Amino acid sequence: MKSRFWLVGKTDDNTYETMKEMDFLSYCWQHLSILPLRCRRFECASDWRLLPRQLDHSYFTCWESGYARLRLGLESYELKGGELVVFPRGIEHEIIPVNHCPCTMTKLHFQALINGAADLPGLLGVGGVYTEIEGTSGKNFQEFAAIDTAGEPGGNEYLRAVIQVFLWRLARLRTDVQAPPDWKRMLPALEYIATRY
Repeated sequence: MKSRFWLVGKTDDNTYETMKEMDFLSYCWQHLSILPLRCRRFECASDWRLLPRQLDHSYFTCWESGYARLRLGLESYELKGGELVVFPRGIEHEIIPVNHCPCTMTKLHFQALINGAADLPGLLGVGGVYTEIEGTSGKNFQEFAAIDTAGEPGGNEYLRAVIQVFLWRLARLRTDVQAPPDWKRMLPALEYIATRY
């Protein structure tokens, strides 16, 4: 079931009043801007490890091979190969190979912002590990990395569309998406940022 919230707007006397009811996800899609940042493939040696970090953007990782433990926020996962990992902006994460196992992965870094500020993967709560998202095979991600590296005309637009499709598929898996409790209060600020910058 989709969550609903009240979109507010400013009146002449500088107070906020209810204008109309709008579907939270519809609002997100209408005000979403996606910027692909980079896509690279990594073949990691047995002594590799991803130290704890937080990034100022989101990214997908197609985990192609190798055994590892992933900590994403407060959750822990085992990676064996064939998984899609979604890392929302600002969530601390680390990856530790099991028994010094070499690993292969492709990472697609991007910004997916609502009104230029709110991170969509974080708002949707889709951070985690997935095994059955169509189009997320290692072969596909290797193609995305080749497109990004080549810098061909239209490549960025293609990657932007790919990211949007993956986010849409992830959102469809979540039937419990809720507008954040302070969303109504954030809207005027987000819309102001979008018009100013």
